[in-house]
Amino acid sequence: MLKADCANFIYIKFRFIFCSFMLFIATRIILGRETKIKGDFWEHKKLAKSKIAWLGFLFLATLLLIFLTAYGLFMFIIAFIYFDATNELSIRISFAISAFIVIIIIFSYLYKSMEMSKHSINNLAKTLKATEIKKYHKLSPQDQVLLNVVEEMAIASNMSIPRVFVMREELGVNAMCSGENFGRYNEKIAIFVTQGALDTFNRDELQGVIGHEFSHAFHQDVELNIKLFSIVFALTCVMILGETLFRTISSKSRDSSKSMLLILLFTLVCFLLGWIGNIFSQIIQSAISRQKEFLADASSVQYTRNPNGIKDALVKIMNLDRSYQLMTTIKNPNAHPCAHMFFLKPFNSIFDTHPPLDERINRLIQIGAIGK
Repeated sequence: MLKADCANFIYIKFRFIFCSFMLFIATRIILGRETKIKGDFWEHKKLAKSKIAWLGFLFLATLLLIFLTAYGLFMFIIAFIYFDATNELSIRISFAISAFIVIIIIFSYLYKSMEMSKHSINNLAKTLKATEIKKYHKLSPQDQVLLNVVEEMAIASNMSIPRVFVMREELGVNAMCSGENFGRYNEKIAIFVTQGALDTFNRDELQGVIGHEFSHAFHQDVELNIKLFSIVFALTCVMILGETLFRTISSKSRDSSKSMLLILLFTLVCFLLGWIGNIFSQIIQSAISRQKEFLADASSVQYTRNPNGIKDALVKIMNLDRSYQLMTTIKNPNAHPCAHMFFLKPFNSIFDTHPPLDERINRLIQIGAIGK
């Protein structure tokens, strides 16, 4: 019986590795595709959307592989400890525990997504120490140009005019889009721009940056990021649950029975699956965010009809300081959860949510920007 179960486990593991390898190959091929028509921003948008759709599917495939891996591992553990157990019992227990893990993931996801959806623009502005500017207020020339550009991009993208905020204390060059009540009748969008961006960019460059942020609003990227972040949070919960139970049981229990060994192994598997799933989910989340940046760059060209606007903004950052991370850094530590929303990479991380500047510039040159 044990040999047969081991053979089944090895077979399941082989199928898992094979499926993972095929998904990896397919992902490399799809993400490596380039546009056939060099000067067409519609082609660049279409390609970026297809890559985002594939990465979304890859997210779901990762969750499915986690479930199947848990199922196979639990069956093997039961068969290894209770080598006289029937296959039917192994299947029932393994399926029940695997389903329980999935339920934890689903409920954690729903909890986090609902919590993040309740965040208001006013609370975010308070967190970022941002000041709202309005049309009928007494405005500086910089603020007036910003409001004019926002109105122009609202018309070009066929969207309502968002609220506009300036982060006065941030001298780094950056901008971001956020909102509240997504998908509801009272949905609202807000554009946040750092003082450093207003001081650095000319009107055309600022227009390109604002067009980029309008693309995030138009394609509902903020809502998507909430969902992706909630999935990563849910997998983290599984990892923490497994680690906590494993530490608690192993430190307090002196029982060396097979049942206790079974529980310890189950909790260890939960921790490992949650940890591996968390790593892969963050990698996929970062890949989706990077493709969203390419899509937003192409959409900015569509809205402004000026491929050089956003390209010149990116080039200016690189020319100001080759270690451009110093130029785009957000100093406020409370802004870390919003890292994926910014126009440029605001923090350093191994899971970068923004593609390299030179790669973004090269794609804009392909669309039609004139190199300088």
